[in-house]
Amino acid sequence: MARQYFTFNGETGKEHSLFLKGPGVYDSPVPDVEEIAIPGLNGSIMRNNSGNGRRRYNNVEITYNGLLYADLPNKTQELKAWLLSPAVYCKLEDTYDPDFFRMAQCVTDLDFNVTRNKWAEVEIVFSAMPQRWSVDGQTAVSVSSGDVLKNPYYFYAKPLIKVTGSGSGTLTVNGTTITINSFPSAGYLYIDCETQQAHDLTDYCNDLILAEDFPVLAPGSNTVTYSGGVSAVEITPRWWTL
Repeated sequence: MARQYFTFNGETGKEHSLFLKGPGVYDSPVPDVEEIAIPGLNGSIMRNNSGNGRRRYNNVEITYNGLLYADLPNKTQELKAWLLSPAVYCKLEDTYDPDFFRMAQCVTDLDFNVTRNKWAEVEIVFSAMPQRWSVDGQTAVSVSSGDVLKNPYYFYAKPLIKVTGSGSGTLTVNGTTITINSFPSAGYLYIDCETQQAHDLTDYCNDLILAEDFPVLAPGSNTVTYSGGVSAVEITPRWWTL
């Protein structure tokens, strides 16, 4: 049977002689919902702390039970440095669920239980953002005007869009239009619908576009059109689920 491990911030557990025992982690995050009781009325009002009618989800706790092998004085030190040094969210993957990844931070101390066989058992807890990001959804897809992108999940995705062209033009996704007044000297710009910023590889380009809102990719079919000076569009959809 193949040994299971996780990858965090670009390093794998097996590089540190750390392997996992037990099943994978498939728990869901908790929706950010406030339950309000009204005196004299049965039931409760459920208020979703969300925007645009879409639910917001809290972080989810991901717990791995690991076994650390060999050279424990050095390996335990390596493990603590690897997992506890990042002060930002880092990419977290595991071999149980290889088609998805999360963004997470290690949030607890590491308590090593050393056995007679010179192994150490350790529980590792991550606080992860609620999304399970699709690995396939991180690949840019070339889109012709009029093409339809199909979101296979139930959740609205905020894509990264590369637009190439010259002069002025428009990009429309499901009725949301961005007007590009001009392109930077490189001939392209990126529209990041998550951060609501336009940029090229060197600078921000928000002054080159006009947008009342930024496009999202709804569950199901999403029509993409463009016109004017726009000659090519590539979309990294960033599909996700829970």
